[in-house]
Amino acid sequence: MIGLLKRSSFVLPAIILALSLEACGGGGGGGGAIPLSPGGTTALLNVPPKTSGPTASPTPAASGSPSPVPSASPIGLLSEMPKMSDSLVDVAGVNSHFGYTNTPYYSQWPTISANLVRSGFRHIRDGRTNPSVDELTKMAYLGRHGINHSLFFGITDPASLVVSSLKQQMPYVDYVEPANEYDGYRFQDPNWATELQAEQQMLWNTRNSDPAFAAISVAGPAMTSINDYATLGPLDAMEDAGNLHWTTCALNPGNTAGSGHNGFPFAESFAILSTQTKPMYTTETGYTDDPSVTCALPDDIIAKYDPRMIAERFNAGDKRAYFYQLADMPTDPHFGAEGLLDASGNPKPQFTAVSSLLRVLTDPGASFNPTPLSYALHAPANVHHSLLQKRNGTYELLLWQEAAAWKSNPPDNYGGVRTPVPAVAVTLTTPSASVVNYFQYGASSMLGRTAFAVGPSGTTTLNVTDSISVVELH
Repeated sequence: MIGLLKRSSFVLPAIILALSLEACGGGGGGGGAIPLSPGGTTALLNVPPKTSGPTASPTPAASGSPSPVPSASPIGLLSEMPKMSDSLVDVAGVNSHFGYTNTPYYSQWPTISANLVRSGFRHIRDGRTNPSVDELTKMAYLGRHGINHSLFFGITDPASLVVSSLKQQMPYVDYVEPANEYDGYRFQDPNWATELQAEQQMLWNTRNSDPAFAAISVAGPAMTSINDYATLGPLDAMEDAGNLHWTTCALNPGNTAGSGHNGFPFAESFAILSTQTKPMYTTETGYTDDPSVTCALPDDIIAKYDPRMIAERFNAGDKRAYFYQLADMPTDPHFGAEGLLDASGNPKPQFTAVSSLLRVLTDPGASFNPTPLSYALHAPANVHHSLLQKRNGTYELLLWQEAAAWKSNPPDNYGGVRTPVPAVAVTLTTPSASVVNYFQYGASSMLGRTAFAVGPSGTTTLNVTDSISVVELH
């Protein structure tokens, strides 16, 4: 389920999308898209679940008057099954480098760790064999605060090292993965694919050799070049999830452009040659705010895009999506300004925006069966959504315009211009639930309650921007 050919996009057409309450069961965290017919109307069914950059001041959450919504005729009621709210929170992860002593991860540990603990992230992609006592202590500290890490293994590491490393760092290990981007050595090592397949099989067999390791996932290898997935071949029989490194350059997260540093569908069309039936871990993605490098964006636009990146990858079926990275590393000339925190460990707007969303949606606990919701939503085609439910029965409806707020300068994507996205008026009708809160991002990049108007027959009018809004219903 990793290619967009196998996934449905949660997109609402410019019609009234009506969903009906139907007392039907669902698997824990289950749910699916409302597929669109070729004519742009919705199909009547309930889908089961699949097993400090360029200088810019923050833009308002909603700019200008809402654009009018195209007229449309009502259609029959449909049923949509929400997913568990906490399942979206669990998708979010971030790369870190706490074992690197020449970086802010070491020198600014108190500030960075404090911000990470309060962020809402539960997963970091960071972890090495034979860690120092200092690194091991820090990983255990984060683990006790609910933040688990991954473990990388080298191409020649034996199974005995995997066993000893897991036993040393449990219970705070999320998953293991083989040598990172080992295809980058393809010119020095012509047997790289065969060796990587052997390491993948070893990790799979080792994890399965001890019931104590059952909760630890085995991810496939990430490639430096997406063309190398074809050489690597299918790995579904020896992995729990695929592994993809991909950035959209300065494009919006849901962009579907077809080649080069563009949309995820292009990258996934290659990754599916290696991972055909398992879910995907996008283990490196994100944006830079360094105007001296290509593909840079202003921080306030990244603060719009990063929460949407989580939601778009969640809707696409990713099991995990890791931002690269947690904090800026000035010693890295290429990827040193991609942090959610600056080099002093202080939050950038994008950190605040992601953390705010995670804290609104967090709902830890055992899996449960969500209940379908009845509602009708009148919205233009670029309004995407995710429907979630918490354990207390509250629904969280995420709405956002999936549109570009920036256009990079051709041909090399240095610099660019803003492309403001006007707010649109969306009408929401909920026969079986009431809107109790409406959260929107403000100038501080934090979600806050905002006013909404309830009209006749329980119809609510909402202004939807290119930042995620959260409609809370009960």
